[in-house]
Amino acid sequence: MPVLDDAIRAIADAALGQLHNSGGHSVTLPGPPGSGSAALEILYAGPAAPYTVPTEMASYETVARQPPDWMGTHRLTLHAPLVVFDMMWSDDEPVRVLGFSRGEWERALVPDADPNGPVWRREQGLKDALLREMLRERGLENVPVFGNETPEIHQTKQNTYAFGGRRRGPVAPEKTHLEDPVAMAEKIKEIGKAAGADLVGITRIRPNMIDLGVDCPYDYVICLLKHEQYHRVLEGPRGVEEETYTVYYHCARIATEVGDYVRSLGWDALPHHNGGTNVQAIPAMYHAGFGELGKHGSLINPQFGASFRPSFVTTSLPMAVDAPLEFGVQDYCLKCNLCSNNCPGEAIPKDFITTDGHRRWLTDMEKCYPYSRLEPDYCHICVDVCPYIHKENRVDEIKGIYKEYMGARRRAGWRSSKGALKSIEAE
Repeated sequence: MPVLDDAIRAIADAALGQLHNSGGHSVTLPGPPGSGSAALEILYAGPAAPYTVPTEMASYETVARQPPDWMGTHRLTLHAPLVVFDMMWSDDEPVRVLGFSRGEWERALVPDADPNGPVWRREQGLKDALLREMLRERGLENVPVFGNETPEIHQTKQNTYAFGGRRRGPVAPEKTHLEDPVAMAEKIKEIGKAAGADLVGITRIRPNMIDLGVDCPYDYVICLLKHEQYHRVLEGPRGVEEETYTVYYHCARIATEVGDYVRSLGWDALPHHNGGTNVQAIPAMYHAGFGELGKHGSLINPQFGASFRPSFVTTSLPMAVDAPLEFGVQDYCLKCNLCSNNCPGEAIPKDFITTDGHRRWLTDMEKCYPYSRLEPDYCHICVDVCPYIHKENRVDEIKGIYKEYMGARRRAGWRSSKGALKSIEAE
């Protein structure tokens, strides 16, 4: 059984000490050195806070096998500008590390993550503590791009959000039982593709696939993929916005249709999309066989690269599950530096850590957010320059668009690795 990292345990024990000093279940302190006036918030849930956390940490396999509704006796959460730190345990049990956001603190605390250790997760949107702090420093209440939309984009977003009201629906009183879970999986994939999905994958739900603190009474997650049109996202920030929200609309519609179909079989189902979601996309998509994690932090699919959007449906309908798809992406990323060389914030590192047996290049979000979150337009460059947009699918039209785009970037002075260029030009 792995041992909890000394640095993480020291921080957790210090946090428990602060709770005892305050005499309550929460305390707010000045932030760590270098964080300015930002606060460190400590929260505890349980009968009485202990003085220390267990020295042993539950293995990934243990966490993956535990029921989705597992709750420990003790829960300790730290919120700071650069970290969302969450752990749970019971007396005489190892600690489960539930979440740990990306940022400088992650580099400091888990520089050599155990391959059999937990899967760290990043909070999304305004739940992201670092993003909230960077907005506060700039006097902003929200992400600028959210207020920079055309009437058409606004309407598309409203149409997408409207599907949120259809996440729940009536369930047929009689359950349809199929003896063959493979046949059921094939039927679900058929329904998903008929609704417009480009790919459909199915996996069993693991704890790291569901948002922290969310009760998930289901056993499976159906993953649905809709690709972005490459020529549209190359039209500039406005093109990225229009294509992104159009695809998100279709993702919401597809997930809703699949959810309705599953409920018609007598099994409850809950769609997840931009109108409401509780699914952590990357671990779900990986286990459903959509691809591998790339250097830029997005999942890479052999047909669509990283230029796609997902939606999901959680259910307990018995289905055969897919296996992870590994086709050499992570090895290729070791030699290709196109995303890191073309990132305007120089936020994508060349070095990686290993978590759960997978390489992870930890994007420096403090360098990324000024371009991807704090400007009035989207940045999509790391996805656009990834050669997998055409490398595997061999679509000549896309390959031609890609080569023209990369040529324009080189002429504008952006760097390209020699190995990657040779690979591109040889194809």
